[in-house]
Amino acid sequence: TISLVSQMVEDWRGYGWANVDRYVHRISAGADKDTTKPVVVSTWQSIFKQPEEWFTQFQSVIGDEAHGYKAESLRGIMEKLPHCSFRVGATGTLDETKSHKMVVEGVFGKAHRVARTAELQTKGHLTPIRVQAHLLQYPKYDRWFIAEHKRKYADEIDYIVQHKQRMKWMVDFIGQLPGNVLVLFQFIEKHGDPLYEALKAAHTSRPIHMVTGKVSGEDREDIRALVETQSNAIIAASYGVFSVGVNMKKI
Repeated sequence: TISLVSQMVEDWRGYGWANVDRYVHRISAGADKDTTKPVVVSTWQSIFKQPEEWFTQFQSVIGDEAHGYKAESLRGIMEKLPHCSFRVGATGTLDETKSHKMVVEGVFGKAHRVARTAELQTKGHLTPIRVQAHLLQYPKYDRWFIAEHKRKYADEIDYIVQHKQRMKWMVDFIGQLPGNVLVLFQFIEKHGDPLYEALKAAHTSRPIHMVTGKVSGEDREDIRALVETQSNAIIAASYGVFSVGVNMKKI
């Protein structure tokens, strides 16, 4: 994703690579795909249609979130890199199904587990996880309305995400949570935008950020970095933008 391109470069800068911009070229939507810099960080969507000759400039390939390489486009990229003997695929969510694992190992090599989640939590690298489920019971009229009109699944989802009482419950619940809070949603116009406005109206004393595909990669990275300095921020983000690989330690 665009966010992960920016995050990776900024993380390198944070690790001490002060002149990282001199050596690293970023490629995402609209960026020039040709460069003389020795390191290229790119979204797969930006380069998968490039001809095989373009890929000959690389001697090494590192595939982050490698579980996504089961997709045809991602496999196509790797097939254009047969000359890259040094290849690393990194992921924390490798699908254990035999067919998927064979595809990933086919382009990167045999899987090697570096650490388990529990080990990383024990060492303090990952936050311990506590899952708390909340089951919402909707009023009798709402259940009747959906059933009586024989709504399709998509119609039911539309009805639910725009439900005023559900929205109020979410806003109140989010306000009770301590520390920085990340709220993910799928539909921007009919769910994310109203949720963001409701959060701003209800919790005026807390910093509230909105992140969607409309927000540039640089601005997303600025928000991510800013939240690391805050202790009671709320981030409302579309699922596709902040769902995978984004490193936010203070959530």
